[in-house]
Amino acid sequence: MSSREIYKGLPTVYPINPTQRNGLDPEYYALIHQIYTVDGNCFKDSNHHWLKRIGQLDKSDKEAIEKRLHYFLVIQDNPNSDWFSQNASPELAKKVFYQLSEDERNNLIDEFLGF
Repeated sequence: MSSREIYKGLPTVYPINPTQRNGLDPEYYALIHQIYTVDGNCFKDSNHHWLKRIGQLDKSDKEAIEKRLHYFLVIQDNPNSDWFSQNASPELAKKVFYQLSEDERNNLIDEFLGF
């Protein structure tokens, strides 16, 4: 999320208008193109279901983000189980891993090895 106007107009950026519920003052933007840098657990509801909760957004903002996520992640409308569990593969993990910066890759390796 960012309040910088520079991101406005990118195809993967959506405005999050201030509401009493979200407590934002200026207009903020959801940077969907940076979704892989966010801990995926914040996109699960309390029962650990994906796609049922995308933060505290207005319904129209949530629907726009869901539509973009469905498009980019090729998510089915009614997955019968966790999408990532069904679609995870060594090839996908490798592709995502090499999208990370070198520092992020090194930190991830250290975390996997328990350092």
